[in-house]
Amino acid sequence: MFLLKSSELFQHLNLNISDEPGWYDLSTMKAILKTRLESHFTEENEEICGMFRRRVALSVFFLTACISLVQPFAVAGAAEAGRCDWSPKFWAGDLSDDPTALAVFDDGNGPALYAAGSFDNASDVPVAGIARWDGDSWTSLVSTSGFGIDGIALALAVYDDGAGDALYVGGDFASAGGVPVHNLARWDGSTWSPVAGIVTDGVDGEIYALTTFDDGTRFVLVAGGSFQAAGGVAANNVARWSADGWSPLAGPGGNGTNDYVEALAVHDDGSGPGLYAGGRFTTAGDLLVNNVARWDSDGWSALGGAPVGVSGRVCTLASYAGGGKTGLYVGGGFQQAGGLDASNIAVWRHGAWSPVDGGVSGALVHAMAVFNDGSGKALYVGGRFDAAGSVAADGIARWDGTTWTSPPGFNVLDNGSVEATVFTLQVYDDGEAARLYAGGRFFAAGDTAVNRIASWHGASWSRLDPRPWHGLSWGGLRANGAGGELMVTRPLTAGTVITQRMARWNGVNWAPLGGPNGIGIIGWPTVLEWYAGTGDSALYVGGSFDVAGGVPVEDIASWDGTEWSDVTGSSGVGLDGQVAALRVYDNGAGSLLYAGGWFENAGGLPADGLARWDGLEWSPLPDPGYSGPALRLEVYDDGNGAGLYVIGDNLQVGGTPAPSNTMRWDGATWTAVLGEDGLGLSGDVDATAVFDDGGGEALYMARRDPPCGGSTSGRIARWDGISCTVVPGDFEQNADLTSLVAADVGNGPRLYLGGWFTTIDGVVMNSIAAWDGNDWAPLAGPNDVGVDGGVEGLAAFDDGHGQALFVIGDFSRAGGQPSVGIARWGLNPIFFDGFESGDTSAWSSP
Repeated sequence: MFLLKSSELFQHLNLNISDEPGWYDLSTMKAILKTRLESHFTEENEEICGMFRRRVALSVFFLTACISLVQPFAVAGAAEAGRCDWSPKFWAGDLSDDPTALAVFDDGNGPALYAAGSFDNASDVPVAGIARWDGDSWTSLVSTSGFGIDGIALALAVYDDGAGDALYVGGDFASAGGVPVHNLARWDGSTWSPVAGIVTDGVDGEIYALTTFDDGTRFVLVAGGSFQAAGGVAANNVARWSADGWSPLAGPGGNGTNDYVEALAVHDDGSGPGLYAGGRFTTAGDLLVNNVARWDSDGWSALGGAPVGVSGRVCTLASYAGGGKTGLYVGGGFQQAGGLDASNIAVWRHGAWSPVDGGVSGALVHAMAVFNDGSGKALYVGGRFDAAGSVAADGIARWDGTTWTSPPGFNVLDNGSVEATVFTLQVYDDGEAARLYAGGRFFAAGDTAVNRIASWHGASWSRLDPRPWHGLSWGGLRANGAGGELMVTRPLTAGTVITQRMARWNGVNWAPLGGPNGIGIIGWPTVLEWYAGTGDSALYVGGSFDVAGGVPVEDIASWDGTEWSDVTGSSGVGLDGQVAALRVYDNGAGSLLYAGGWFENAGGLPADGLARWDGLEWSPLPDPGYSGPALRLEVYDDGNGAGLYVIGDNLQVGGTPAPSNTMRWDGATWTAVLGEDGLGLSGDVDATAVFDDGGGEALYMARRDPPCGGSTSGRIARWDGISCTVVPGDFEQNADLTSLVAADVGNGPRLYLGGWFTTIDGVVMNSIAAWDGNDWAPLAGPNDVGVDGGVEGLAAFDDGHGQALFVIGDFSRAGGQPSVGIARWGLNPIFFDGFESGDTSAWSSP
């Protein structure tokens, strides 16, 4: 009988066991192994079979058992064959969407930082709108009935209703931990519960702010937002709750405010503590107050004389004693306070308004918090702005009561197409030191790549999760794997590397595309193509941008591996409009790079939407002239030699409209794309690829309408040079098809389709599907199929383990596991060692 020693086996499998060490026969070991794998199969032991095979290469019986046991757990439910799976490699640290609130709460296990929003991942931990950070790791808020919330959390506060401290979560959601609620829920550290009223729980609209306040009879929880009733009691946009139930904030002449409340704070202006409310309202009770007001047991009161309040929206309130003077600081989007000029921030002190040294210039102040960074308490101000007083400040600034200073900011990175915004600030001591935590929409804090949350200790910013990760911030748009590295457009950061819209992946690590003058692109790169021209191959990038690697360019640039260059030639002039397509085409006389898009001139010469580059100079196509922007370019041999297929908008050749806006160029002449039946294509084209479905190579085109002339259904056309046929497959009406690529990633040749769609022929695909020439199939993972968002780009790339499909887009999960902005579909790691294929070259004997 063949025996295996349990201690050695499980040591190599990296699985914890409590069994007595000993020797087991194969059937017993299989049973133990099956139990362990069912509960412990993780990224760390994906290669367990491979590792153990090398130690016991002669143990064929065990190898067979290992394969049969592990494979089902690795690829359970994989509709697109069992050898492929989604990789868990591309998770991203910290938060998968913008946090809107932070708070500190001790659930009995020590104080922890809670983050709220609409995110579904906190690092590699699945969550639902709220997560807990204890200084070392993230956890979800799980009860016996479920975890998290089913919408967006916008406000947090800790309150003791007599049963002990609990965390209250407000926002826009209908359940918490599976318990039905109305936009407000209570978490005690183990259980979710509603916040009850006489008639119903919670409120009938969104909650934007929560705080606690002594109303003169007891401490109450105060909720502000956009609602008309709380617990079934009439309450306009603000209400208080205790164990006795809900009640409005009334008087004089009415209750609450006439529009939404966004901020709440308690402040003592010298006459005793009062509750202050800010938002976008003009009256409180029946008083004119203009966006900010005070409430106590005597009712509502305005701040100031004539005019009262501030001139615009109030987003945040904070009480701060700076410069020896205590005041209520009011932040938001306004230009006057009490009739005085005050840019987005002002202070209410001793019954009068004052500006704060020039305020902040930008759109909004969203958050404020008092923090001692080692040089004394200061008011930290966060939002979307670029200066505080006369000091440059990217989204965050420090006010000490007399002077503005700026810590390293949350870099906008690319001149504002994604504006860095701080939504929330909170001080938290994780046991090592007190730090200021900032949450919002940003991906770089100072020179540190982060993901929507960062901590500040007075000298520098830090990520919360220190582990290396490989997901993309802000998703990806296009990818190209033809040059030895996978090139991706759009990510501001890739993994823990600042990349500035252009990133490259070598199979192990991310890196920027840099040069002596800078990295990446300022603007919007959308298309990629490798071209050698007259020298070494370089990556050409087109889109809508004017700076690449610090070099001024005109919507197209090249990167040679060490630096960026403009693409202008001797004229010094490039393209005068956005580039939509790039493709290398050789008609036998040498390869040229063709560029299509919304431009009228190339190298100073007329070129109406289509031009060619030889590595030195631009040139238009010869007469009869082409006109109309070329939006897609594809090279395909239809049996008459390779031709460049040009697909555009209002395309004309020699003044004659092109049928279906599609023409073929052979380097010398244009021909219409028409079948033997005289019918061509129809509809605008969003993606193209050449694929051999077993019947010979054909040009596939994803179109917005029925794709062939005379067809009434379908979205994808197959053109073989003779006729157009519709690829079977019914999509939902609003499906958006963005990308096609042909690849063999271990299951045989497939045409992969990406976009924003849910089903094909009623089968759930979730934005990506594979076509084998006969049927569409989903790409299934351990917990789900496809991705949880949309796919923008697809590329085939060999990352060192054979060709794989890389999926780029706006999503946070692939196959049901964390994978942010990028995902890999390919050969499961179990098969990397070649055992199944018979390649045992990497093996060694015991």
